[in-house]
Amino acid sequence: MNYHDALAQLGIGSAHPGGFAATVELVEKIPLNRKMKVLEIGCGSGRTACYLAKERQCEVIGIDIRPLMIEKAERRAAKEGVQVKFLCADACRLPFSDQTFDVVFAESVTVFLPIREALSEYYRVLAPGGVLYDREMVELKPHSQDLRKKIARLYGAKLVPSFHGWIRELQKAGFKQCGVRDPCTVAAGLHSMEDMNYPDFHQEISPEVFASMDIQKIVQENTEMMTMYAEYLGYGVFHGTKQ
Repeated sequence: MNYHDALAQLGIGSAHPGGFAATVELVEKIPLNRKMKVLEIGCGSGRTACYLAKERQCEVIGIDIRPLMIEKAERRAAKEGVQVKFLCADACRLPFSDQTFDVVFAESVTVFLPIREALSEYYRVLAPGGVLYDREMVELKPHSQDLRKKIARLYGAKLVPSFHGWIRELQKAGFKQCGVRDPCTVAAGLHSMEDMNYPDFHQEISPEVFASMDIQKIVQENTEMMTMYAEYLGYGVFHGTKQ
């Protein structure tokens, strides 16, 4: 049982600083329309993918590596009455042809992957003129060896780039016009009350959660990590265009 397994069991729809309120704010700012084809990486229980399909009427495909997440996402889409295709797939080996999508959307996913492999795949499946929007955790202050070990053990993230580091990674993958939107500290995201305005009525918690000490321990460790090291961690929405 690891952090990502726990999220799957809990069915959490917005496991990133700022929560779903931050997702809604971003979607309102970016140009999306019903003619666009959108890929969400690490769609989890499908909350964002369903929101994109419902509010922006675009064609949405969500992928996640955990079958349980895909099952929950499909049930969510059925409950919400939206058409979204969900696939169990590896973000570093996407099962799509080159130049398939107009937008690739990710939130708190890429930092847990081999970053360069993942970004190269996002770039490959984007059509010319397509845009990546990727909300990720950021190193605000240099991390000690001890903190790096804790992050790797809890989340499986071997590297947390700085703001400039993320921009460089996008550029190395081929993206142009790279930048960051809504840079913020983890502390600010944790203390935001806006997410309370977006309750998740379709969160599906697996019965195993209530008897699992492992899941409770992971949730507690995550809360302690975000609180104890809030000044060392931030996040932002990194974007780049395929030309």
